[in-house]
Amino acid sequence: MQMIKVVMGLLLVGCVNSASALPFSFNSHDVPEDIPENPTTTLGNTYSYMMTIGAAGIISDLNVYVDIDHTWTGDLDIYISDLLTGTTVHLFDQHGGSGNDITGVTFDDEAATVISSADAPFGPGTFRGVQSLTAFDGLSLASVWELTIVDNYHADVGTLWNWGIRGETADVPEPGNLVLIGLGILGISLARKRHM
Repeated sequence: MQMIKVVMGLLLVGCVNSASALPFSFNSHDVPEDIPENPTTTLGNTYSYMMTIGAAGIISDLNVYVDIDHTWTGDLDIYISDLLTGTTVHLFDQHGGSGNDITGVTFDDEAATVISSADAPFGPGTFRGVQSLTAFDGLSLASVWELTIVDNYHADVGTLWNWGIRGETADVPEPGNLVLIGLGILGISLARKRHM
């Protein structure tokens, strides 16, 4: 009985220690894409850019990368969505006024600066978005991902040069060394009992 308790302890410690995270990085291949002029002064034009990811994994941390040239960034809203679950996070909310460009920006919940407190031109750099990306934690990486850009006013145009998602998935724990040792000890113990 004492031997079984020791083995179970080793199994638990081994399982805890074996958990790890796997990094991922996916960029859109359908770029560059135009962000055309909004033809009216009152209605926002919505432009959607999609990317299908088949890789397995449960998201533990998600970051979103964008590289946009656009005059008057105060015209723009930016969202990221997982279309299979309907989860959407608002990243950028008409910040920067008459400034230009959101160049090489990564939206990351761990960033020191909130993008609403920065000035245009934005980036290159890392910022916290309007809403937290933790909304995607626990969801599957395998999905159809959509970047949505809303141009709320007329007279300015731009280009989406690149976008993508980056981060980590929770690894399925594999038996660590202590687990293997524990199983070995348990096997030896059971074999001895059979021969007694």
